[in-house]
Amino acid sequence: MENFFEGKTLKAIKTVSKAEGDVKELAIEFIVYGALAELFARENGFHKGLGGSMHAFFLPFGVYPNNALVGGSATISTGAALYKKCNDKGGVVVANLGDGSMGRGPVWEALSFATMDQYRTLWEEGRKGGLPLIFNINNNSYGMGGQTYGETMGYGELARMGANIKVEGNTAIIDGVGKYTGAQISSPDLRAGAALVLAGLAADGITLVEDVHFIERGYECFEEKLRGLGAMIEKVRGEKDIQKFRLKVG
Repeated sequence: MENFFEGKTLKAIKTVSKAEGDVKELAIEFIVYGALAELFARENGFHKGLGGSMHAFFLPFGVYPNNALVGGSATISTGAALYKKCNDKGGVVVANLGDGSMGRGPVWEALSFATMDQYRTLWEEGRKGGLPLIFNINNNSYGMGGQTYGETMGYGELARMGANIKVEGNTAIIDGVGKYTGAQISSPDLRAGAALVLAGLAADGITLVEDVHFIERGYECFEEKLRGLGAMIEKVRGEKDIQKFRLKVG
């Protein structure tokens, strides 16, 4: 802290510090002040106000930068946690993400990688257990991508279930609704199809999702795994199977 930017940031903090000689408390004040000063483009910020909110980082404390890819922090943090585990390093990695990143495939890949059962079942004694990793996903009620149609597919199908989604240019404005209603919809791609299945499980009534081959190319035995969690779901091949399922669920 004393050597960082010739001590300018630390000097500014000491004028208002309440640490009273407690180095740990001073370090907390330092990280909070440096990050907030960077957010407001102040010269005493971690990067003299030039980095902006997305790239505020301070390597001496292990705070690594974000990157230009939405949700990229998830994969970087998972790799850092795996490094810690493999090299017997202490500490926990925290990945800070916005809720908009949950629409990105790499985030789900990182979540899946971080929770693989092999950490618990296949690794040798002394190394068993999950990664030292926390995903902190903040709901700021806003997510933005380069384009809505094509990259973010499936919202038209969600609208058929009652979702209130309005598209304006590159922005999809979502006004939350109290419930979805079951409908006959179509899976446009792998992850959008999986999301539609989950929406159908949360909806009132029966939902029929067509074109499930998109889902099956990436999620093996998807419906079986969901049934294992208690979901009422069946893979059907014709009208007779649909009628049987309707009778089954009442």
